[in-house]
Amino acid sequence: MPNFENENYEKAWGIVDSLEQKGLPKSALEHAEAIYSKAKKEKNAPQTIKAIIYKGKYQVQLEEDGLVKAIYRFEQEMETAEFPAKAVLQSMQAEMYSQYLQNNLWKIRDRTETIDFKNEDVRTWTMGQLIDKSKTLYL
Repeated sequence: MPNFENENYEKAWGIVDSLEQKGLPKSALEHAEAIYSKAKKEKNAPQTIKAIIYKGKYQVQLEEDGLVKAIYRFEQEMETAEFPAKAVLQSMQAEMYSQYLQNNLWKIRDRTETIDFKNEDVRTWTMGQLIDKSKTLYL
């Protein structure tokens, strides 16, 4: 993993953008993870959020269930985030639930609700559950 400890964020993000332009999302992801580590260590909320966004973007590109994994990553980040970062992450996670519903509507629309079943896997949720979760996060 690249080390950006002695570099500024602008230069580090320039490398990420360059890798993206070259069509190297896996390398860009590695650099975004290094930036995330530095930002988290320094408690730099804006850079941490930006790194999370980029990590999610590349994860969606590289992995079959990338959007689902990004949703769960945002959820984990929200547990420790403080205002205003938590509000930004919450809004973005709501958008990801909506996007997941739009992308998978053809699979989801005929699902029926299960009663008294703790359903923790977003891939098995009904349309109503996804809409409710997104709405709750937005509000």
